[in-house]
Amino acid sequence: MPKGKDMILEIQSKEGKFFKEILDEAYQRGERNCDICAKYGIAQATINRYFHRINELSDYKLFGQRPKVKYKCLNRKRRSEIEQEYKMPFAEVLKHLRVNECLTCKQIGELLDCTENTIQEWMSKLQVQMTVSEARVQSIKTGRTDYSQIHKKIRNGAARYLARGSSKEEIVRIELKSFFEEKLPSFFDFVIGFTNWSILRDREVDIPVILINKNNNKFYKIAIEYDGSKFHNEEYNTEKGNRLNAEGWQYYNIYDNNLNRFELNERIEDIILRILYLIDE
Repeated sequence: MPKGKDMILEIQSKEGKFFKEILDEAYQRGERNCDICAKYGIAQATINRYFHRINELSDYKLFGQRPKVKYKCLNRKRRSEIEQEYKMPFAEVLKHLRVNECLTCKQIGELLDCTENTIQEWMSKLQVQMTVSEARVQSIKTGRTDYSQIHKKIRNGAARYLARGSSKEEIVRIELKSFFEEKLPSFFDFVIGFTNWSILRDREVDIPVILINKNNNKFYKIAIEYDGSKFHNEEYNTEKGNRLNAEGWQYYNIYDNNLNRFELNERIEDIILRILYLIDE
């Protein structure tokens, strides 16, 4: 059995649900495959293979059964049958189903026992197409499109694109965000920043974090450094830490000497505990 399949089965057993459901929930939260991979410690190729080999993993169907198409095209005889059934010209049938019934081309194809492409071709040929704005309004009205989720994914994607630093550094951000959202007291606001050069001017700060207590307006400035062993030495880190502390920042360092994912999680959890102790003082 392939290693990737073993990992997915292990995740399903741990979460108590099919991997398809885990993916659905993650996508609804605006996460991408890279976020899911970072969370569960799996390769993105594993998820890609999962989509192609779902039936080997469980009886759960990812996309369901594709409906059997009776007519691959709508010849004159079939169009005549449709006109007699709906008692209107074929072009009016398409317009009625698309505009009045608010059906998609795929749904119309399933209704008329033909392919989605066939419907699109006939709608183009008979000029029974909706404008982009009309289609958008209909999609929102029928609930097929949730633009709030789309905008959320765009914002998250832009944030990831603008973030500088290594992939492991991004894992630290994701884990901090997840913990703060779930465990931080409700009267706290938090901001997790990206690599910043404005704090020390001549030294970058990898992950600046601001915690704000809304009850007393007290705020905490936290600077987390993620250092690879081949980039920074102990003297460099000590100097940066001293300067940050002098500027009123609480300095924490994650020194990566070839950490695996389990060891990295342990160090992240240690920093989280120290942050919680700081705000409880």
